[in-house]
Amino acid sequence: MDTTILSFLETYFEVDKIPSSALQPLLNHISVIEKNKGTLLIKQGYRHSYSYFILQGLARVFYQKGDSEINFWFGLENEPLGSMDTLKGNASKVSIELLEPCRLIQFNIASLQKELKDDPVTITLLRTVMEEYAIFLEERLFGLQGLSANERYKYLLQTEPSIFQRVSSTYIASYLGMSRETLSRLRSKSVL
Repeated sequence: MDTTILSFLETYFEVDKIPSSALQPLLNHISVIEKNKGTLLIKQGYRHSYSYFILQGLARVFYQKGDSEINFWFGLENEPLGSMDTLKGNASKVSIELLEPCRLIQFNIASLQKELKDDPVTITLLRTVMEEYAIFLEERLFGLQGLSANERYKYLLQTEPSIFQRVSSTYIASYLGMSRETLSRLRSKSVL
């Protein structure tokens, strides 16, 4: 059994309470992968079979609106990465691109749902993945709703300061819903 996957499962899913014989079928659908910077994990408008958890690296989640790319959020270490549409078997509303080389835990959601749909361990895993992802997105959305440009900038600076060293100003400005010039002005007024 891969120690990285076992450690991950122990941290998030209390697998110590599950017999190892019950875990084995689940492990056939989970793997650790490494992908290069620039890899498009999920493409908007297409169905995908996988969801991820970032062990190392950084990704951006974005969608195309007309001629513009709108950055929806950034995925950092120890965060889920995917699309709720993937969990439901629908075409994704977002694309996910790796901004750094990444080491990921990959869940084959499609095969898990198909082959192990009545397995209690799988049901618990899928429910937990969906709950964690929903809570994660809710926290991100509530953190930015109703804030001014300056407040959104300060919120990101307080909650994820490493973003400013790891992500281009263009992507950050899009995420915050402002122009690069406005972001530049805000950054010049504060000390990072």
